[in-house]
Amino acid sequence: MELRSQQLLRNAQAGRLFRIFAPRRSGKTSLCNRLTAYAQEQLSYQTVSLDFYQIDDSILQSAERLLGWFRETLSHELKLTSAADWDRKTARGPDCTSYLKSGVIAQLETPLVVIMDDADRLFAYPDVAVEFFSLVRAWSEPRTGEAEEVWQKLRQVIVYSTDVYIDFPINQSPFNRGKAIKPAAFDANQVHTLAQRYGGNRFANWDEAASDRLIQLSGGIPYLIQLAFYHIYTGEVSLEALLTQPEVMMEVYGEHLKWMLSNLTSHSALLSAFKEIVYQGSAGAKVSGVAPLLAMKLLGLGVVRQKGWSVEVSCELYRQYFGQVLAGA
Repeated sequence: MELRSQQLLRNAQAGRLFRIFAPRRSGKTSLCNRLTAYAQEQLSYQTVSLDFYQIDDSILQSAERLLGWFRETLSHELKLTSAADWDRKTARGPDCTSYLKSGVIAQLETPLVVIMDDADRLFAYPDVAVEFFSLVRAWSEPRTGEAEEVWQKLRQVIVYSTDVYIDFPINQSPFNRGKAIKPAAFDANQVHTLAQRYGGNRFANWDEAASDRLIQLSGGIPYLIQLAFYHIYTGEVSLEALLTQPEVMMEVYGEHLKWMLSNLTSHSALLSAFKEIVYQGSAGAKVSGVAPLLAMKLLGLGVVRQKGWSVEVSCELYRQYFGQVLAGA
């Protein structure tokens, strides 16, 4: 995944726009940080990282305010001349496009990478999302002549956790364009390689059986495996204790599990849908039996995974924990 992302950044055509799609807490932000370092240190590119979860709601409720924020952020991060002259115009798409082209990209000697993290937060504001992301799509479209030379210097990376349920006009969505990178669960070889990288006495006897047992608990979810390895490496727990003692599981995963539970319990419909899936057992629950929007939100949260036309609980850890705590909910 990381190697593929690096390849796309180097490619003036394929790398104009690509997407990183994975559940929350699955390593997307960490990947973005590494991509930013790679772009700066290895390619000498300029970079700007936009975190949509850090934007005030009042900005997201207005396309004009969002585009104004976008321009000001680019100016600040790239230490360019202030965008004040542009602010005297109406902050709509054509003006933002002109500023991005003439006021930003054309002023840079090297390509610019714009990473939009947690972009799905904007999905809660469909009209604004359509206007903003339609521009993102337009900025990635091929052009001719001198304009093409300028726009080839722009790389855009959209990072999101929830499937797109916004009704975009035909040929205006960036979510059906460019390359999509979807992190996969770790397999036994990857877990074993990671154990070797950690090294030390705690991993001296790590073998294929140990990898298989951890995958059985975690479903191969990279975030869960990294948490386990950190606690094992520091000597706080052993693999055997983690796999067999509920109190040790909570020591390692408690904060993460409570965070997920908080997200579920704050949305009654989401909680009810997930309970249905949990108590379906290993056969999973058909997507048709769960409202599609709720299924997409559960996938984005990471508590379920796709299985053919159905969804199922992502891993044994979640099945055990939520099977108990939701029993009386």
